[in-house]
Amino acid sequence: MQSLWIVGIAAAGLLAMSGEVGALEQRGGELRDRVTQDSLAQGESVRDRVEELLQQALAAQQANEYDQAIAHYSDAIELDPTNAELYVSRGNVLAWSNQNEAAIADYSRAIELEPTNADFYGQRGNTLESSGQLEEAIANFTRAIELRPDYPHFYVRRGQVALKAAQSKAAKETALADLDRAIEIRPYLDLYLIRASALLNHFPERFDDVLADYDRAIALDSNPAWLYLQRAAILERAGKLDQAIADLTRAVEGDPDNARGYLARGQLLRTQGRLDEAIADLDRAIQGNAEMALAYSERGFALQAQGTRDQGRADLKRALELAPDLSSAYTIRGIRALNARRWDAAIAYYNQALTLDPDDGLAYIGRGSAFEKQGKLDQAIADYNRVIELVPYPAIRAKTHMRRGSLLMQQGQLDRAITDYRAVLEINPDSEEAQQKLEQALGDRDAAEQ
Repeated sequence: MQSLWIVGIAAAGLLAMSGEVGALEQRGGELRDRVTQDSLAQGESVRDRVEELLQQALAAQQANEYDQAIAHYSDAIELDPTNAELYVSRGNVLAWSNQNEAAIADYSRAIELEPTNADFYGQRGNTLESSGQLEEAIANFTRAIELRPDYPHFYVRRGQVALKAAQSKAAKETALADLDRAIEIRPYLDLYLIRASALLNHFPERFDDVLADYDRAIALDSNPAWLYLQRAAILERAGKLDQAIADLTRAVEGDPDNARGYLARGQLLRTQGRLDEAIADLDRAIQGNAEMALAYSERGFALQAQGTRDQGRADLKRALELAPDLSSAYTIRGIRALNARRWDAAIAYYNQALTLDPDDGLAYIGRGSAFEKQGKLDQAIADYNRVIELVPYPAIRAKTHMRRGSLLMQQGQLDRAITDYRAVLEINPDSEEAQQKLEQALGDRDAAEQ
């Protein structure tokens, strides 16, 4: 099963200590010799030559030729060594090249030249964060805020880095206050999403506040289908499937050609056993994007569950043709091997699926079944543990608790088995099988204690 998600930031590295940059400066020196001897001798001004080098550096950046860009900036700096912007520009390219110390040195030189430029502190803060110097990064964002207290981005960056560095709930609350302040200054859509992400990752008990921030972001967007898709993924992960389906419905209503929205809703409907609705959605997804392998695999599973096996097999075959390296393609192969009682082959396919997608709950289910058939109960139980951790769908969770409970009974782990059967009954109170198994486990435990 595959879903959606959000956020990230920059990189940087010491000019005087970098052999690679030293080589670039040697090439830059050769160019500088030509500049001073030829161009300037012909009356070209230093300013014009710096501008020419700047344009060459920008062109090299756009072509991802970072070494060449650094060389051009170095030549420009040689001609105009008090131009702070040139140091920052070279620092940016060094940061993109993961030369963090050299980038920090350039930002520091720019700050020496223009000590009241808040942006320079912000850029140095980003690179300090990338190099793992979190407290120093926070100090730079603090200085940027002092210089420019009405700019929300600096509060956001300080808050994000402080959350990363936080060792206590109080420290996290202080960091979150920076995100609150950024929104007070400028209630932008992207700031609500950043705060929602922080709340989700660091304050899971405030799930309602995450949804509220999405409400505010949605209200600010004239075409919020993409936001409904994002929030649906969050709701799915929280096991709130009806709410997730409702958001996906809003997404496709707002954007009727959104193939990914139909795919996501079809996936959830299939897990709820609403096969006709799921197949209709997956039809729409494939109509919108005939190359969407995952839609074929999902429809194939739904058709087979519905009893339309030939069509289901055709869809699964098409999914394999379109994306032979998709994790679900290996899951499909694993299912085939499992049905053919080729346990080792099934396990190998599920291993490949999990290499591509370590959170593929279906692959854990299948591999656990294969281990169970081989009598490898500990490994089967470990895989069923992962299913219960990863998969929010009640029907799948109930079946997995039942299977794990049976294995635990075989191992004599009666207390754990009892917990599993009770979990099944919480999901499905009318399950006669779970009730019978629970009574058996309780009886066995009572007998063992006598």
